[in-house]
Amino acid sequence: MKYFSIKLNKEIPIYSGGETLKGTLSFGLIEKLKINSVKLRIVGKAKVQWTHGEATYRDVEKYIDVILFFLKKEADNDLYIQPGDYSYPFEVKLPENAPTSFEHLNGRIRYSIKGTIDIPWAFDKHTKKSFSVLSHVDLNDYANVKQPYGVSAQKTLCCGPCSSKPITVTFSVSKIGHVPGEPILFNVSVVNQTRKEIKQMKVTLMQNLRFEAKSRVRNCTRKVASMEFPNKVGIKTTEKWNNLPILIPSVSPSTMGNSRLIDVSYELFLNFDATGVSTSTDLNVPIVIGTIPLRKGNKIGNTDLPFLLEECVFEPDPIQIKENEQKQKRREVFETDANTFKPLYPYYKDYTGDEEF
Repeated sequence: MKYFSIKLNKEIPIYSGGETLKGTLSFGLIEKLKINSVKLRIVGKAKVQWTHGEATYRDVEKYIDVILFFLKKEADNDLYIQPGDYSYPFEVKLPENAPTSFEHLNGRIRYSIKGTIDIPWAFDKHTKKSFSVLSHVDLNDYANVKQPYGVSAQKTLCCGPCSSKPITVTFSVSKIGHVPGEPILFNVSVVNQTRKEIKQMKVTLMQNLRFEAKSRVRNCTRKVASMEFPNKVGIKTTEKWNNLPILIPSVSPSTMGNSRLIDVSYELFLNFDATGVSTSTDLNVPIVIGTIPLRKGNKIGNTDLPFLLEECVFEPDPIQIKENEQKQKRREVFETDANTFKPLYPYYKDYTGDEEF
């Protein structure tokens, strides 16, 4: 066989629910080949799996599973294909409610196309291609994400009769809803009434993940972005920082409950380190990441603000890559992107949230 490949009609392979997936399955033969069938399978599913102790928990939720036969052997009749080049166009409509593509070691939402030449009494030939699906999250549909949000807390050194005056920290964001490419603007106020300086302060955007399998739940977090404050907070001093930015890279939007097995949410954490602080030194505010940014005033209609489509900032997991390589050794696979695929997400480059549209 000279080649075996799948080509999609879209140069950038990202689709929305309800859109039609179009492409071509192609292969070239050097010599005559006896086959059972030439087929294409389009699958979209969420899959979660993790191990706890000796138990393994797993579950699957399918969104699409379509098989197309281009050639198929009839009963009691052998089927041969002659040397040459072959192309078979295909089109399949994606489900309206297809959730956004997502990748993690413990769970994924992936959409893929697999071409197979089924050969009797020999290894089948395979080719595989993945594509991204995006379920838009329009921030304008959620009234609360337009509002600022803040938290505050007091921490003391030691406890009981020897406790110090408090460290009072206030942490706030200008709004909850953002899009990738946009900076989150936050404010921090620290009133340090103790005799200890605050040596380190850091703000981190965290991705919170919830995986569910057969009523079992696993919670994980991933660091999306972080920044450290350049200066310390001295003894018995007050420091304020206003409108500090932390840029959101290309990441999955908040899922807003559109997958039964996987939930994605975000929080912005403020952590500070002062020796002797009694309890947790984290403050956090919720962040909602959408795909369509907030509009100014009472404007309606879809945004025409330009955006890029960028690969997810997180790299494919090495453990998953090793598992895929082991599977490929047991099959004759001509082309696959199973080890390199990264979902595409909208990215609003140089967007500050102040643009009129």
